[in-house]
Amino acid sequence: VWEVGKTAASIRFHAVVTLGTYFRHRLVGSGELAKILLDDRVGLLPTLHSTLEEDYYADTRLASCHTLEALLRCVGERLTDEQKRLVYPELTKRLDDSSDRVRVQCCGTLEALVECLGRDYCETNTGYLLKGVLIHMDDTNPEVQEAVCRAVEKLARLKPQVCRPCLHEVRDQHRGVAYIDRVLGQL
Repeated sequence: VWEVGKTAASIRFHAVVTLGTYFRHRLVGSGELAKILLDDRVGLLPTLHSTLEEDYYADTRLASCHTLEALLRCVGERLTDEQKRLVYPELTKRLDDSSDRVRVQCCGTLEALVECLGRDYCETNTGYLLKGVLIHMDDTNPEVQEAVCRAVEKLARLKPQVCRPCLHEVRDQHRGVAYIDRVLGQL
């Protein structure tokens, strides 16, 4: 249950950090985690999604990105298509975060999500994910640009048939094309 106030915000932060440590150290197997994610009574993904929206502390949003990345790396391709469709919009929203640290970490979480997708993942949703991310490759912060580029490179290796046309489409809309050309050069 979400509550307002410093104490509740601190508890949320520490809970997210603890959960992230649990996943990072692989204290749960991928099969067991996949079952937990399917259990609606637990509501693990919706809870993590809500901590990505934490208003009180940016550090909670940052820790939530780390935790979600650890979860994704732990569960791997056992993540269902429905769960993938629920995760990527939450991550693309974090690319608009007021904290650049959160935005950069979000890209690492996106890289972990790409590893979960698999070659047979829906091309339509891959395109939606890519379009939500590509605009940030033209960000004013070079650190964010680089982080986004790494995530797009990983996605392009997985789904070149989806990425190539999207990259060509936005190339002329970006102020700088070095990152677009870098990804296209790898295809």
